[in-house]
Amino acid sequence: MEESPRAEDASPPRRRRRVSREEAYKAIVKIIDEGSELTSTMNRLLASLGDDVDYVPNPDDNTEETLCFIAVNMGREDVVKMLLNRGADPNWEDWEGATACNIAAENGHTDMVRLLLTHGANPNAARTRGGDEGKTPLYAVAVRGDSFTVKVLLEGGADPNKADYAKLTPLHAAARYGHHDVIQELFKWGSPSIIPDPKSRDGKTPCDIALDDYVVLLLKQNNALTCPTNQ
Repeated sequence: MEESPRAEDASPPRRRRRVSREEAYKAIVKIIDEGSELTSTMNRLLASLGDDVDYVPNPDDNTEETLCFIAVNMGREDVVKMLLNRGADPNWEDWEGATACNIAAENGHTDMVRLLLTHGANPNAARTRGGDEGKTPLYAVAVRGDSFTVKVLLEGGADPNKADYAKLTPLHAAARYGHHDVIQELFKWGSPSIIPDPKSRDGKTPCDIALDDYVVLLLKQNNALTCPTNQ
């Protein structure tokens, strides 16, 4: 008959080592980068961050970003939603002055833009450095020809007349690249405040830089007065 293990031989259950905030941050970044599914591990890691879900290990390092910002850039809407629900700041800026809403718009993530707006993201956030000074989410989607996100941003409070450092507006961008649907959405959802004849720093209006005749026609139909009368 085998002897039962003695009490002194039984190993006590191992306690999980407390994870530091820096370790938790790095582990969550890995989950985001690898596209891993969210599990109870994610909740434990977030708990290790405490109340500061916008923690970055080295705040003075311009290359470091918050978890929410990283997740937006990677298109991880599930992670972004979890972080926003825990109080992440949707208006945190990177070293170029870009917010998560700027990044989501530039990447063409309409649902991400909508999610950020519902959690208080500024639809008029403008980049401040890096060569894209003054460019807003609306300007970015106008350049892309993303008419769906144009509507989402305008409904969310975006200013259709907010210009970049060269005083180019979203309407300038849409006209230059011939994005007819975007022009129509800008006038439809940006009215009555949208200006049909805004002037850039060098005095150009959307009509002056229009890619094609149909752009000119759309602008004229919406009261642009600087378009050629013979078109």
